[in-house]
Amino acid sequence: MATGEFGAIERLLKKGERTVRVSKVWRRIHEETGAGIITRGQLQFTPSDLKRLREYGKYVSRGLDPRYDSLSGNRMEMAKKTQNEKFSSDSVFGDLLVLATAGETEVVINGQPVKTPQGSVLSIHPGTLDREALKQSRVVIIENGSLMPYWQDIRLPPEWQDGVLLYRGHRENMQLVRAIIEDQPAENLALYYDFDPEGLEMALGIGKGTVLIPTDWERLIEDEGLRKEISQRDAYRRQSRAMTRLKRLAKGTDWESVVVAMGEVELAVMQEHLTVRGWMLAGSC
Repeated sequence: MATGEFGAIERLLKKGERTVRVSKVWRRIHEETGAGIITRGQLQFTPSDLKRLREYGKYVSRGLDPRYDSLSGNRMEMAKKTQNEKFSSDSVFGDLLVLATAGETEVVINGQPVKTPQGSVLSIHPGTLDREALKQSRVVIIENGSLMPYWQDIRLPPEWQDGVLLYRGHRENMQLVRAIIEDQPAENLALYYDFDPEGLEMALGIGKGTVLIPTDWERLIEDEGLRKEISQRDAYRRQSRAMTRLKRLAKGTDWESVVVAMGEVELAVMQEHLTVRGWMLAGSC
């Protein structure tokens, strides 16, 4: 039984409902258990059907009760609940913080100062990180995880070259990173995101810290040849909603001229292209 099917039964029982819309998942459950009657695109369950679904969930998950248990948690946590640790809905590395230390900076892990050699990153359980010590360090949030193994190639401004580079996350770890951002003093927080509407919107939307953008960014506006080489117009055009929100965020601020220029030439430059070309970054505008 797939985790999606257990989750569907879990949601039904916890909400106390007796009717669901027929989907591929629910059709499979219906065919497997015989529970429910299909009427006008919906499955309708009797009290005995609900009991059957509950028992079915217990059986296939080897002990999880869909009325009370859930699939949240990593495989180690799931192993405490059931024989099938792979039943976890979390990704294997989704609850880890991914970071690197640049320059002379160290992070404190389980009470020990740690540095990362070039070409390596740390993947750590959040409980092992000394968050109070981190507040004393410069922290740079990196949008794209693909950039992390190449952190030494990012040309940070001089004042940020001794800092902790922290990946913003993509699943469970996104909330962990948000908590760190909230705690981090604004003067010790920088945000390095794609130089496009979505990237700038996310960075400015955080509401504090230094936003890192390419130095001499005007070259990207003025040099059509350079823009054709590294800018992705198709990506820009998929970000129209983000651009609308970004314009509202930037209105009346120093960012407004950057956003207007970005819109005029439909500019979208990813971090990877800036980094591989050794483009120097600058703080804010």
